[in-house]
Amino acid sequence: MKLTAKTETFKEFIGIADGINALELRIHIEDDKVWYRVVDTGNVAMASVELPIDAFNEHTFTPQVFCIDVVKFKNVFGYGGKEIIINRESEESNVIVVESGGYKSSQTLLHETTVRKDPNMPALELPGVVEISGKELATAIKNISIEADKIKMIVADGVFTLESVNEGQDKTVKPFLSDELLHIEGEGNSLFSTDYLLSMSRNWSGSDVKVRLGIDHPVIVESRIAGGHGSSVFLLAPRIES
Repeated sequence: MKLTAKTETFKEFIGIADGINALELRIHIEDDKVWYRVVDTGNVAMASVELPIDAFNEHTFTPQVFCIDVVKFKNVFGYGGKEIIINRESEESNVIVVESGGYKSSQTLLHETTVRKDPNMPALELPGVVEISGKELATAIKNISIEADKIKMIVADGVFTLESVNEGQDKTVKPFLSDELLHIEGEGNSLFSTDYLLSMSRNWSGSDVKVRLGIDHPVIVESRIAGGHGSSVFLLAPRIES
């Protein structure tokens, strides 16, 4: 197997998993795409990411699955190369060689039996739908997170609102009116952990995103990666107020 792509493509692909603090990845290489689905260790967040095979500058492979240590793989991003090349001698080999910036990193693969199986993305009816600039949403989450450990997302009356939730009376509210949005419909109102939203939102600045919201249900955020070639779906479970 040999896969070559821009370093930024690999950064975005792996960055989604890193955004939910996933430490291990089961990567699937199929005839037309490379993909993974993963949950965080706390079973609070899930990510599903796909890259079409034409997102890679060079690709020679047979369909296969291999499991990587995310932290170890991320070290390659610091080598300064514009491209990353992944080589694996055969499907039986338990090592990949990752090349970038003149460096070669031999990385032992994780055994498939020790890595969590692919989770199933739940089928949810979420009536609140918002399409918005990912950069604007990420900025709003960042600003509100300064003073709050929880953020309420509300879709109602044609307005998408982010609202900080604290123990005291302090509150920060950021409404997005319909003319600031690409699309809005339905209703939703749920509370989420700021940490997860803040971490994941760093991956949204390069595209518009679609936010799906219900009442005390998970939020699903869909975005594009790798210059619009790939896709990611992020799901976060709500915080239920007592």
